[in-house]
Amino acid sequence: MKVGFIGVGNIGKPMAEQLAQPPFTLTVFDVSEAATAAFAGKARIASSPADLGRDVEQVGICVRHDADVTAVVTGPGGLLETLKPGSIIAIHSTVRPATVRTLAEIAAAKGVHVLDAAVSGGPMGAAARTLVAMVGGDGEQFARVKPMLEAFSGTIIHAGGTGMGMALKLCNNLVTYMQLLAAIEGVGLAIAGGLDEKVLREVMASNGNLTTAMGQYLDFCSTGPARMGQDAYLAFKDATAGLGEKDLDFALAFAKDVGFEIKGTETVRQLIRAGLTSR
Repeated sequence: MKVGFIGVGNIGKPMAEQLAQPPFTLTVFDVSEAATAAFAGKARIASSPADLGRDVEQVGICVRHDADVTAVVTGPGGLLETLKPGSIIAIHSTVRPATVRTLAEIAAAKGVHVLDAAVSGGPMGAAARTLVAMVGGDGEQFARVKPMLEAFSGTIIHAGGTGMGMALKLCNNLVTYMQLLAAIEGVGLAIAGGLDEKVLREVMASNGNLTTAMGQYLDFCSTGPARMGQDAYLAFKDATAGLGEKDLDFALAFAKDVGFEIKGTETVRQLIRAGLTSR
């Protein structure tokens, strides 16, 4: 199967690496030549999304923002200039459900199918082939794209129609950031009150309050500066806060689109950067 992958950065790279082996023939593109250099000898390196589109039946996209996804699909030199009718675009980037639906409508006019295939589990999950893939789109096209998703996913969930995979991801991320803020404030209060952070974590681990994401973040706060250096540690936290703000903004926009109030999320959105960068 001829597949393509656009965006081979932090999480896209290990996802694409799973496709650089049989039964797949892989073509990759990234705006960063340094990122695609890792695929020399393993995949064809395209000069643009349109160049990539000439070769493939299915393509995954893992770029940063809504605007980047839109440009890759519909912009000058984009995929729709060259993809053949019947081809599938799977959007792995976290974007608004409305963006997926708009792109799907545009692509359908050219006979190309767009599915949202949001993923959760990070670079380690991609490398271990244990990502959770949340897919929205037509059932027939879901069945066609499933072998590509299985290359890097341990769990694949068909959430419903176009945009529903992304909606599921936003709801999941909303819960994650609420949990992180709760852990940060709980630990902060414990320390301020003279408690050992480890004691609180022991209780939380014993009674089920400590989620995997909470534990990983608290471990990162404890070991990150020594392991990465202070500058890199702070830069990573700043980037994480930016992702949190983006994901929560998209969740709030989705809630507005469907007419559902999420007051707690509004509060978390106001506090998430200060919380994530506080330690």
